Order: sequence, then structure tokens, then C-alpha cells
Amino acid sequence: MKLSVIILSLDGHPRVTRAFLAHPEVEVVDVTGVRPVGKARNEGLERAHGDYIAWIDGDDEVTEDYLPSILGAIDGNRPDAIVFGFEWRMGETSRFPKIWGGGDFTRAILRNTDVDFYSGLCNKVFSRKVWDGVSFDDSARTAEDWEVLPELAVKTENVVNIKRSLYLYLHNPGSLTTATDFALRLDGQRRHLARIDKARELGVYRKYRTDIIAGVANQLYHTAEFVRFYMDRTDPNARLLEIGAVSFIRRNLPFLMFSGERIRLKVKWLLAATGLWKVVELYYRRRDGAQAMRFAGPIIEKSKNPSPVHVVFAADEKYRPALEVAKSTMLASCSDPSRLVIHEFDARALDNIDTSGLRPWNGSFMPYLRLFLPGLLPDVDTVVYSDVDTIWNRDVLELGALADPSVSAQWVHDFESVARSPGYGCAGVCILNLRKLRERGFVGEVRRYFAQNPNPRFPDQDALNDILKDDFLLLSPVWNDMGNIMNLPPRGEKSVWHITGIGRCLDKPDIAWPPQYALWHKVRERLTGNGVECCQCGNVANSNTQYQLKIGNIGTGNNGDIQHRSLFPFRGKLFERVGRNLYFAKILSDYLSEHRQ
Repeated sequence: MKLSVIILSLDGHPRVTRAFLAHPEVEVVDVTGVRPVGKARNEGLERAHGDYIAWIDGDDEVTEDYLPSILGAIDGNRPDAIVFGFEWRMGETSRFPKIWGGGDFTRAILRNTDVDFYSGLCNKVFSRKVWDGVSFDDSARTAEDWEVLPELAVKTENVVNIKRSLYLYLHNPGSLTTATDFALRLDGQRRHLARIDKARELGVYRKYRTDIIAGVANQLYHTAEFVRFYMDRTDPNARLLEIGAVSFIRRNLPFLMFSGERIRLKVKWLLAATGLWKVVELYYRRRDGAQAMRFAGPIIEKSKNPSPVHVVFAADEKYRPALEVAKSTMLASCSDPSRLVIHEFDARALDNIDTSGLRPWNGSFMPYLRLFLPGLLPDVDTVVYSDVDTIWNRDVLELGALADPSVSAQWVHDFESVARSPGYGCAGVCILNLRKLRERGFVGEVRRYFAQNPNPRFPDQDALNDILKDDFLLLSPVWNDMGNIMNLPPRGEKSVWHITGIGRCLDKPDIAWPPQYALWHKVRERLTGNGVECCQCGNVANSNTQYQLKIGNIGTGNNGDIQHRSLFPFRGKLFERVGRNLYFAKILSDYLSEHRQ
């Protein structure tokens, strides 16, 4: 009997090596760099030829007796499934061993509320015949094992339980388990809720109704708990996650309170349903000390790679004043400007780009530059690209920490009047994975795109969206707030403001982009002269700029001149223009009021 061990590794450097699993009856299947995780698991299944299939995630470890124990259980029993204990490790000191006590295997998988059981694949080995006809959702980014385990469980009759820990499940910075990604969490919540329909489809809902509802409630609770304690709750999606979890628990609370679950779990559900999260926090502090509550904090901080964050600005001389403003606000809001490497490109960069086949956009080829960054910055893996008509009031290092190596681009859903589809993103502020773009030959794709689509409405942005339609992720709106009055950030939320359409007359620096100049008037005083060397031009980005601001009496609070000149040009769609400009007028007013105080 042959055992296939599938090692899924996102970075190509799994902790468990092939040598550690060397055995004549063992086939090691390496799945490296395939995303999302559902697609990666399916690839592993297709390549595995063993009679039994085991899974090891690349960021986890196994014990020395992992292989001998599994092979021994197979040789002596020929079971449908093997279950063994695992140890959940959080940092260097917190360890939580989980060893299943036995019982109804299907019930244990469906409920996943037992302290000593885990409804994941890492501590289970199923025979090939149980896997026949079962596959993962290719699009699944999380909770993919939760979707297949009920189907595997109902086909399992003979189970061997090895009552000792063989698998070390490590909570690592940057792993899916610790990811502070709202889209990921929302997808997981949806998949957990889908377990109810799956149970009905398999014909086990009536028999295991209590277990299924308790299992779903427990997972939704844990998601809400993670959001509550460790993620940015000012993000609108945080509220959606919490509402989804709490509403499900409230609807089923009477049922849950009379279930056979442990009192401790019932208390958690009750506290969540009544909104008493502070009590939950105090409980964790008492049980695990400060480390458990602070653990995700260090994870988030460590995932913000301390290496430099590369930022790209591009503008010809006409837009140079706006670039200076955008750059200055970015520096003023950055917690550690020394980590920034700013690449400024002017019109001279176009000398290195073949612009044949491209049509000018607003009289310039500069907007196309972001499409050619993979070649212009051959030694840079990831960049944050920012349009010059932006005002940064949020730390760009936070955005740099959100870079996902599995996709080519990350951006925010565009304003409704521009968006062509639900996922259409604005590339005005975006994260570009230049390494991945180079690997896929993106520049060649760009040239083929414009050969087939010579006159797109928004050439650079349409090209990015169409070419990368299956290779991007959406970011929180705070990273590119274009003034959508239907989806404003909460009061006091720091954002990157994208002043699209406010003032296109850039003939004279003293009348161009008045809202940006007014805000710059404030941030100049926060800049201390700690500049960042710009890679392309050698200049130092700080408050000493060649552009002298002529803002009249803006500093005294009279912004009527700004409103008259450019806050209400009423070009384009009326509703969009009024909505955006009223919003930015309010931003400007708040900044000036704060400055006067």
C-alpha cells in the first residue's frame, strides 16, 4: 500500500523536506506557488497516485514518528481514514495539544466544537476510494477543507485514531490563518454557512442538526472574535463580518443554549450575541495572559516586512506641482519615512518606452508608464503606485504590508460612474507585483491588448483590468477614496483621497490643484526635513520644494476662492461631480479648521 504525502508550499520553502519523508512506500507530491489554495489542493489530488493521501502545509511541521505511525496504522488495519493528534502552537511558548477522544467521526467533523478535535485535513489521512468523486472548489482561498470534509466523513466507515500528536500546526505571521484580509474572512464566513446546505445535500442534516448549527456558530464566532480583537474594525467589511456572525448566533441562540456543547462555549455565544466582547477579552487575558491577546498584533507587525517599501510616482512637468503635494502628504503620514524608496518618473522615462500603437491620454503618454514598470524597475519585486492627484492621510507602510504575492495587482473598486463591472478597479493607487508581471510577460500582453483595443475609454486602467481580470484582489476603499458619497469611510477614518476631476488646468502652479495646495499648507509644518532620496532624480523629497505656494488667504480659513475656481467645475456627470466635490470641500474644511485650532 502506497501513501501519497502532498506538501502545499506557497513560497517553495516548506519546513518538512522530502528527505524527512523518504520511504519506499511513500510518494511525495510537491505543490509550490499555486494559488488559490483550493486549486493547489486539486492539483495535489490529481498528481497523487497513492492508496492513501496525507497533507502537510508548507508552513507547518510534523513529528519524527509521523510517517512510521501512519504507515503502521495503514498496514495493520486498511482503514478508510486515520486521525491523529496535533499540537497547535502560537509563538514559542503557547502550545495547545488536541487529541481526539473518539466517538462518531461524522458528528465530530460536522460540529468541530470539541476541544480535542480539529475539522481540517492536516491531522487526517483518507483512503483513495474515499477521495473518489471528491474535489475542492478551485476558487477557494480559505476554508476549502471544511467544504470537502463532510463529504469524506459520510463515506468513511472504518477509522483508526492514533492518540498522540504527530502534526505541529504553527500559527505563523503571514499565513492564511493569521491573514488580516477582509475578503478572505468574508469568503470563509460564506463557506462555513454553506455547510448547512451541504449537509442537507448529503442527507445528514436531520440526524446531525444540532452538531452542524453548533459547528457553524463556533466558526462564525471565531471569525468575529479575530476581527474584533486583531483587525481594523473601521473597515466597512469588519462590520459585515461581525453582523453575519452575531445574527446567525442570535437566530439560533435558544437552540444553541440547549445543545450538548460545553458551558464555556455557550457562554461565548451568549456574550457575542449580547455584544459583551470586553468580557471575552478579559477571559482570554486571564486564561492565556497578555501574550494570547497580543499575539495577532505582532503577527500583523511582523507581516509588515521591515524591508523598504517601493513607491512610484509619475508625472510630466505640467503635473509636477501635484506630484510634490502627493509625495509630501505621503511622507507626512508615514510612520517611518526611512523605509520608503520613492521612484519618480518624468517625461524622460518615455524615451525607454515604445509608445507606437498608443494614443495620448489628456495630451500625454505618462499614464501608460505604470504598465511598463516591470521593465523600468527590473530589480524591484513589488511597488505601491500612486497617482499624483492624491492626498495621503494614511500610512503607506500599512498598504505595503498588504501586498499579496499570489496576485499581480491589488486595487480598490472604482467609482460607480466609471466602473464597467463589479470587480472593476481603480489603478490610481495600487499594489503591483512586478515580479509576477514579469513572469507572465505582462508588457507583451499590454501591446497585444492595445493592438486589439486601440481606443479604450481609460487606456491604462482598462488594460490592467482586462488583462488581470483573474489575477487581482480588491483593497479596502480607504486606500483610494474617490468621494463615493454612498460609501464614505467612518468619521475620523484616515484615507488616501483621490481628487479625480478637481482642476485639470495645470498651466500655472499657483492656480493648479487648490485643494491639494491648501492641505499641503498644513502638512508642510509636520515635515521636519527628514527626506527620502528619490531613485530616479536624486532629489530629496521634503518641505523645501522649488514650488512656492500662492494660496492667498486660505490659511485664515477663507476658502471661497477655492470653491469658486475649482471645487464646482460641473464637467462630466453632474451627480458624480457634485458628490465628489462636496465631499472634498468637507475634507478641506475639516483640515483648515484643525489647522486654525
